[in-house]
Amino acid sequence: MLKIITPKIVFCFFAVFLVLPLNLKATEFFKCNNENSYFESIITLQKKFKTEESLGSTWFSPPTGTEVAVAIVVHGLNNSPLAMNEIAEFLQKHAIKTLRVTLPGHGGNLEAMKKATREDWLETLFVNYCVAKKEASLKNLPLYFVGYSLGALVGLDLVNSSLYLNVNFSASVLFAPAIAPKPMASLFWLLSPFPNLVIPSFNVEEFRANRGTAVRAYNELFRSLEVTLKSGLKNSVEPTTIFISKDDEMVSFDELKKMVEDNPSLNWKIVEINTRDKQNTKFANHLIITNQAMSKESWDELTQLMLKKFGP
Repeated sequence: MLKIITPKIVFCFFAVFLVLPLNLKATEFFKCNNENSYFESIITLQKKFKTEESLGSTWFSPPTGTEVAVAIVVHGLNNSPLAMNEIAEFLQKHAIKTLRVTLPGHGGNLEAMKKATREDWLETLFVNYCVAKKEASLKNLPLYFVGYSLGALVGLDLVNSSLYLNVNFSASVLFAPAIAPKPMASLFWLLSPFPNLVIPSFNVEEFRANRGTAVRAYNELFRSLEVTLKSGLKNSVEPTTIFISKDDEMVSFDELKKMVEDNPSLNWKIVEINTRDKQNTKFANHLIITNQAMSKESWDELTQLMLKKFGP
């Protein structure tokens, strides 16, 4: 018995093939190219999140023609981008042109922190990466990554993302990366239903971005952590040095060590930093991005190891 193909059936048939490609395009992939003006994208994002001009993404440049490498430097959760200046200036002094990145919600506006998401952090880091990558490619220089706490986690998230293609570095240095938070951090999950709640910060005032940290920022950090761990860190193939104190209040030294032992494919080396003889006791053991959080000898050792990692 023959079935009659009505106009309605024909319409439905073609509708499926018209809609299907649209659904397939719903997932957009991103890759750096030389045609885009990524620096304009950085400025647009900074305006969107009301970043103060002095706190925006900034180049630390050695004299033109002396550069030996390019680096990206990213701050931690509720840290002012200025907190990374000591490291950025050290790299600049050693002829590494350095782009200090500002993640959304960390530019001096607390309301912006209540709105920033993991996706905003990834997009911002990606466009900064493309700017730095273009600079490195034009001069045939290696590109390095330096991330602290949240910044280190977002860097790992970006490299292992399935949406952002071909993001890679010649080497990385991670300071107390938030890839292995201590159990106490899970307490913030209890507050997750209240994203606009602000938890007062006890960090050193000149190092913090806002007077407190919005619970949404913690929620987005845990989202980033979950996705990054699920990725299996399969794209994190570059040589990586991790600096951390055994007395870190937020990140578990033992969990990091176990992660490296359980994943032999990771080319990661953990370096313990002694923070017990710190030059200024008001600096937490987690805040190992400044010489004030440790002895002068420990800081000199840390910076020289970082320079060795980024050496020729």
